[in-house]
Amino acid sequence: MKIALISQFLFTWCLAICLAGPAFSQEKEKEPLVKVRISAYIWATGDYGDELDRDGNLIAEYKPPEVKFQNASKQIFDMKVYPGRRTPYMTYQGPATLQFFREVEVEGSPDNQRLDVGNVKFPEGTVSALLILYPQDKAMTGFHVYPLLNVSENIPIGKALVYNTCPFEIGAQIGQEAGFQLAAQRSQLVNLTPDQNSFMYTQFWVRNVNQWRRAYGSKKPIHPQSRLIMIVHPKKNRDGTVNRKLVDLLTLSAS
Repeated sequence: MKIALISQFLFTWCLAICLAGPAFSQEKEKEPLVKVRISAYIWATGDYGDELDRDGNLIAEYKPPEVKFQNASKQIFDMKVYPGRRTPYMTYQGPATLQFFREVEVEGSPDNQRLDVGNVKFPEGTVSALLILYPQDKAMTGFHVYPLLNVSENIPIGKALVYNTCPFEIGAQIGQEAGFQLAAQRSQLVNLTPDQNSFMYTQFWVRNVNQWRRAYGSKKPIHPQSRLIMIVHPKKNRDGTVNRKLVDLLTLSAS
């Protein structure tokens, strides 16, 4: 199982976010063709949707960002992204470096102009990739793209990969499994063990001097035959610094 490979790319992605890393560089050399199943998730906070008045009448229609790509056959695909939702998997076949774009109308021209919104390069042997799209601006006109490779193939049914992106150790308890400690930038596979009502308790703790204090808790419905990625990340203070007392959880399907 290539869980170490998943962890490597999770670490790279987390580090890149912390350092506001640059987009992937373009390569002019001819690249080998790849065939990869891709899914996208926009990591964004806030409320997104149509704006309604008190009577429920539409005031302003929300237009989600646009993320498209082109296959080697020149066919264009729209990933139909929406903040906070994971897209279904789609098949990309083309150069190892995949360029995403959006289209805008140009007055007086029958063709739309393409504007780059992000790119990613797939290493040799990549079968699937769950792409975390981290907005470069509030309007989401561009993204840093961080790939989680082959999670669909490498996380068994009934398991979750818990990854701690916090810069500090956490304590964790997932469902009815025994609690465990997870160092910064480390991951662990756990069993999905909901209670008899198909709900699963998830709790995390952070260390305060010599004591553990609860930093997160939730009770959510879960299917025991799922395959999940559970990304634990620190909450931030108003000034943008890391809050070392509270954490949050992003749960995504690996399937």
